[in-house]
Amino acid sequence: MKKAYFLFVFLTFITGIAFAQTTGSFQFRTRDNKTMPVHYFLPPNMNNETRVMFVLHGINRGDYTHTAYVLSVAANVAVILPVFSAEDFPGYNRINFTTASRPPSEWYIHHIDGIFEQFIAQHRLSARTYIMYGHSAGGGFTVTSAMVGSSPYMEYGMASGAGPDRLFDENVNFPFGIRNVLQYKNIMLRNLSKKLYLLIGSEDDERHPENRLVRNRTFYESARNYARQNNVNFNWDLIEIPGGGHSVNPTIPYVLDILTGNNYYYRNNTSTRTFNQLSGQQRIFGTWASVNNALSVNNVVVFSGNTMIWYSGNNLRVIRIDSFTPIDNSRTETSNRFPNGYRIRGVYTEGDRSGDAYNLPWYISTDNRSLIQGSGGSVVYNRYR
Repeated sequence: MKKAYFLFVFLTFITGIAFAQTTGSFQFRTRDNKTMPVHYFLPPNMNNETRVMFVLHGINRGDYTHTAYVLSVAANVAVILPVFSAEDFPGYNRINFTTASRPPSEWYIHHIDGIFEQFIAQHRLSARTYIMYGHSAGGGFTVTSAMVGSSPYMEYGMASGAGPDRLFDENVNFPFGIRNVLQYKNIMLRNLSKKLYLLIGSEDDERHPENRLVRNRTFYESARNYARQNNVNFNWDLIEIPGGGHSVNPTIPYVLDILTGNNYYYRNNTSTRTFNQLSGQQRIFGTWASVNNALSVNNVVVFSGNTMIWYSGNNLRVIRIDSFTPIDNSRTETSNRFPNGYRIRGVYTEGDRSGDAYNLPWYISTDNRSLIQGSGGSVVYNRYR
């Protein structure tokens, strides 16, 4: 407990003033009288549309503060980071759902619900549901919650880097099957029709004889077949990240696209939908990254509504966009591929240039898949897809 608190204080110190007015923490007391530190990030302009999102750590209780800040600012979400200590909360990755004899009242998703209730009351938020995102063991927490949980608040889940070792097999006991937990079959069938995103890197094969990519594919297919066998709607998505390993970084743009509604590639009709169907400034909406850093948080640009997030490593700038003005590209060396774009004007609201005016051109490729900043043009940003 003291270690977690010291970590938060230290991170708050090193991240500086940019975090000072948007972060906080409190101690949450569970039904069985245990306590856990809970940290949170508030978006700079909370309103009636602000949603709530839980970010769940891996088994090493790593630092997701930068991730939380980016998600909060870019997508107008209040991000909550609970810390489940190994001593007080064993079986974390399976939400303490280990055997049929363990009652639902002991599953850890109830702690998430309790934190949510306390948090929205404390901050007077109008949100009635939350989004759950977890990485690694936190991804396992999310998968299990989406599989057997019956929270009245969980809207949908995003699990990255999870290593699900179970199947929807009624002939095998949990955790490898569901034979001894069939009393929850109706809940599992209902949950198959809710939204769950499984995000997994194509190179995520650490520490397992059968890599996580294979496990996610197998688990996804098992769930889809089980839904088909029981004649229920299946609404889960499997998103494979090219070149991604077992790191939270490659998943951030995908998560942002889902949160901001820019997830054109992650819908069931992806084989027929193209970016050429977009019109106007919607063409520029989404998450972009430079070619040389396509799988890291460096050199990433996010356009979402009237907000622009531009971050590289630990340097993050937020721009409130006041206007999009269509422009032609008169630069001969790029005009063939990037003939048109937008002059974007606004004000820096976060970062080292807070309060300064923003006024730069951005040009988009004819296929809507690449972007350059017009003042330089040497750095090409590509859509995550």
